[in-house]
Amino acid sequence: MLQCTNNILLNEMVSKLGQLYRRATGLPPSYGEAVEGRRENAVAATSTTALDPLVAALLYNNAHSPVYRLPPHILGRIVDFLDITSRSCLRHVSSLFFRELKEPGRPPAPTHGESIASIHGRLPNLCNGCVSAAARPDFEARIAAAFDTYLYCEGCGLEHQAWLFSPAQRTKRQGARVCIAHEGVLRICAHKTVTLRELGPRIGRITPPSGDTPMVHRIIASCRHPSHRTLGCGSSPKVLETAYTEGGKFLDWGWETSIRVPSGRKPTAQHFRNQFAKMRQEVGRYIVPPRTPGDLPELRTIDPGKCGCVEYEGSQLLPGGAPAWRGNYTETPFPDYHIVWSCTSAPQETLSRNVILHRCPCSTRGATCIKVRWGSRFLISRNFDSWMYEWCVALDPDSYGGSITNDDFFRNITWCDSPGCMNYAWSDWRFRKPGCGKHSREGSAGNGKSGTAKTGGRKCEGKGKL
Repeated sequence: MLQCTNNILLNEMVSKLGQLYRRATGLPPSYGEAVEGRRENAVAATSTTALDPLVAALLYNNAHSPVYRLPPHILGRIVDFLDITSRSCLRHVSSLFFRELKEPGRPPAPTHGESIASIHGRLPNLCNGCVSAAARPDFEARIAAAFDTYLYCEGCGLEHQAWLFSPAQRTKRQGARVCIAHEGVLRICAHKTVTLRELGPRIGRITPPSGDTPMVHRIIASCRHPSHRTLGCGSSPKVLETAYTEGGKFLDWGWETSIRVPSGRKPTAQHFRNQFAKMRQEVGRYIVPPRTPGDLPELRTIDPGKCGCVEYEGSQLLPGGAPAWRGNYTETPFPDYHIVWSCTSAPQETLSRNVILHRCPCSTRGATCIKVRWGSRFLISRNFDSWMYEWCVALDPDSYGGSITNDDFFRNITWCDSPGCMNYAWSDWRFRKPGCGKHSREGSAGNGKSGTAKTGGRKCEGKGKL
């Protein structure tokens, strides 16, 4: 079984990999530790041995792992059985799996032709709690309560599936209840949030540009907290309404900052990881959350399978010299845009998130400035119902009903607290349920047409008794 660097002793490598390792006394940092800074000596250990964590893992696995001696067809079968989280982690620490897994893992979008109850157990990457929920006697009833029951929202003037209301709102009377779209907030950093009301009545009504201007935008909100200032190029986190010449209108929120590296030499991957970790902690985690544990989107901008703009310290020690992923070598770092997109499904209106790296024009002033943009967006219009679902996806789960974790009735049905699970409360994928296109329907506060379902002896109806 493949052993990752976070559970091996560095002195096991000393006897096989030469004098360079003899100075090391502890475990080398894992790739995740190097990225997130979870262990104080992570960076120190790397600099002491002049080895990048990825290179250290490559060296160890080449020397010790039996997997490297498997025939290609057997290795292919192993890959077929891996879940998304395992693929992401193995791709980080193993050159062998790096070659087998050309792209990071991506959960497939669920289908819409089957009931949620029938497909729940076959959804990829569910945690044990969500899988075991399907074996409970009340599973079908809870599914019906979440997706077959409709409650009226006073703010939208529509009926929505019950899971789109917080527990507190579900107990309110007809005509006084609002869905999470009105109760929750969009968070762009630790200091600034935006509500649907703050978007204002003008949202979706921005006039597209004319002539040679490709786009226009209107600033809705921004945060000027001192912590967002950078030494190089950048701007404060903000929410924008953007319109393009061809007529598309988007709600955008993002943050621009920069990484400065000395001119005349190639920046190291470790330097970028350290900078990315600071950016993610400050703002990035609110704008571009990770898709799965260990798969941080910003790291894929310097994916060694596609990018040769950074130096992986110690790579000259790898068997056979520079590996294949160094074939993308470039003398001038970041000569073009490095873009990573993350979308939950194909349609243009779907919420998409991105991290973009590019060389800033100010790089001619004695230091290289690499601009980093963290961004999210989705298509909007004058009709809020057309983008209500994407707005709900983007909301902070801690902002409605006190926190989504208060919703015990739908735990392991519409959300869970296990990172990496497809139902994880802070994951965009949590909203991608089969039949999600039926989340709303026409209704009125007093029409009495809300759906009904029995849940464990209680009746779940339009009055929101869940």
